[in-house]
Amino acid sequence: MDEKRAMVLEPTFPQIIYNAKLKEDENLDTPGSMYVTWASNSRCQGKGVVKYCEANNCPASNIFKKFVKVHQYLHVDGSGTKKTRMGYAFRATMTNLKQNTTYNYVTGIFVGNGTIFWGKSFQFKTFPNDPNWKPSVLILGDMATDNDQAWPFIVEDALNSVDVIIHAGDFAYNLDFDVGHNGDKFMTMIEPVATRIPYMPVVGNHESHLNFSEYFNRFTTSGPHSLFYSINVGPFHIIALSSEFYFEVKYGLDQILTQYNWLKNDLETANKNRDKQKWIITFCHRPIYTTTNGLIKGKHPEKLRNGFDNFPGFEKIFIDNKVDISFWAHEHNYERFYPLNDYNYNISQNPHIYQNFSGIPHFIVGNAGSQEKFDPFDESHPPWSAFRKLVYGYAKLTNLNSTSLYVSAYGIHEANHTKYLMDYVTITY
Repeated sequence: MDEKRAMVLEPTFPQIIYNAKLKEDENLDTPGSMYVTWASNSRCQGKGVVKYCEANNCPASNIFKKFVKVHQYLHVDGSGTKKTRMGYAFRATMTNLKQNTTYNYVTGIFVGNGTIFWGKSFQFKTFPNDPNWKPSVLILGDMATDNDQAWPFIVEDALNSVDVIIHAGDFAYNLDFDVGHNGDKFMTMIEPVATRIPYMPVVGNHESHLNFSEYFNRFTTSGPHSLFYSINVGPFHIIALSSEFYFEVKYGLDQILTQYNWLKNDLETANKNRDKQKWIITFCHRPIYTTTNGLIKGKHPEKLRNGFDNFPGFEKIFIDNKVDISFWAHEHNYERFYPLNDYNYNISQNPHIYQNFSGIPHFIVGNAGSQEKFDPFDESHPPWSAFRKLVYGYAKLTNLNSTSLYVSAYGIHEANHTKYLMDYVTITY
């Protein structure tokens, strides 16, 4: 076999870990595994390969290889033309990984005559097996390939002090535009981070074209259904949900109950495992609370919050199962709410400390930046909205200790393009 680097004559999509997850086994001595997904615009001979090894122990005898079959799919332009083109995706699982260890990896595609075209080499580090580990999660939403104001600062922050990234819906604006080339552009844009840090997607309304086909073909998630899933990251049990089932009803209503029943079982299990994952955190695209102009107690938020026509919403099951924090996007702004339950709210003496409260703290982080710019707030400022601002940015979630979480939100000064701490809150249970 001729394993060599070579120039690809057709444009090749960069090899990327879209979203990696270290599986947490009951037996902590059992090695974990990491998913890797990569894609190409070039024709291939039916399979791909990933090579990986420990960064500090990588002789030829220690290199693992995983071969996978190609997944061929059709890009269908979502911007008004009838153009199509083929795409080629690969999904592999890197196994036998040690905890808290840095690995080198490289992906490749077979192009004929036994020749493999190799991509660039990358590194990732597996999660530690440490009950005192305090992971940091970066949250962003609604980011396009144009006007991605927050992205340079997200990259800098992520590569220095972040363990997982959650993108709460609306990628590229849109993944399917220009026959999927805009999606390729977006994935190339996130490559510096997504090749090193788990980049976990949450589906949004901008992914809905042809029943979310571009989303399904580009992203790999944990579990049997890519539009809703959960992962454990140290003390965090992270749940990703689809708000779009409630609105894209042309694809069927059964999906609402399928997700709800899965969520019910997942929350029941998560509550039994509070000794390992103390915090239950949810992520979803469209919010159930917002003070965006025209949407206060509006039709769409209420549909998600309470459900409709005997289809259940999110709030009751969140409250009943003691969800600790909920993050949302969709609205192109940043907003932090006091802990809420059916618009009943708790205000503490210090607005930056939530303590001894009922309800759930909610955050909207849909301000990473797109050509649609901002969604202005209503002129009124309801008392259950603690802080809101029209500014580009993102947020971070950190586990302070066994009883407290810290959420920090960062804004971007457009004039001089600098980052600043815009908002923060300590949440103590």
